Amino acid sequence: MIDRQRANTSRSPRLSRTLHVVVLLSATLGGCHPRVDGHAPPSGAPADLSQSSYLTPPVVTSAIRMEDGGVALGGKTDSEARVRLQSPDGSAYGVTAGADGSWTLATPLAQGVRLLGVAEVIGSRAVQSVGYLAVLPAPGQAAILLRAGAGSQTLAAATASPWISAIDFDADGGAVISGTGRPGVPVRVAVDGVAAGEGRPDASGRFSVMPSFTLKSGLHRADAQSSVGQGHASFAVTPAAPIAGAPFAGQRQAEDWRIDWLTPAGAPQTTLVFDRPDAGGHQP
Repeated sequence: MIDRQRANTSRSPRLSRTLHVVVLLSATLGGCHPRVDGHAPPSGAPADLSQSSYLTPPVVTSAIRMEDGGVALGGKTDSEARVRLQSPDGSAYGVTAGADGSWTLATPLAQGVRLLGVAEVIGSRAVQSVGYLAVLPAPGQAAILLRAGAGSQTLAAATASPWISAIDFDADGGAVISGTGRPGVPVRVAVDGVAAGEGRPDASGRFSVMPSFTLKSGLHRADAQSSVGQGHASFAVTPAAPIAGAPFAGQRQAEDWRIDWLTPAGAPQTTLVFDRPDAGGHQP
């Protein structure tokens, strides 16, 4: 379900279903195990229902590309909790949070897109973060959070002038347009010159808008404008290629990364991740 504080427009029933791909990926990324407070514990961890309510989902707050091409991730969780990031192929990274709950983790250089489920583990208890993390090779953004029902969320620093950071769409053309702008300053979004809605960037400068209309296959242009500037993104809506093996496929396009994945119903969902304008991107 789309968060109406982030998307103040009509809701596409198909997109509402397709954006819940995290349900499918949670089983793949976290293993098929008993669930704790609605979240899947990591492989080998039994459910401890008596104390699970004390755990809160870990949050990824930053992603910085390092000189060697790897990505340094940072976030917050419970004090001294163990944080695990796991991919569908079974590879995983782990780190222990500090006393204040903050954690940092460096992931190595990769040639392709990686999807990681993020979980907090304390003893036998575990809780999975909402959505999942896509870590991207250069060029473009270092990583982005793909979230169920609310559009993708960039981990890059917010821009004062509106910047379209990602567009999610499904096979029926339902879409969510996400980006950054000056906190609290309304951003008006249009697609192909037609008003799509207005978003108000939160305290971190991030917003999402869901158009009340669907997008047909073909080329489109999204414009975002506020009282302090404007940005745009040219993009194509095309069907996802068949996905085999891993539950996702990522590829570099001319000015963005495209990530296709399968929904719980087996239908494809697509996320376009745009480059930042100050890093050679196409948005003025």
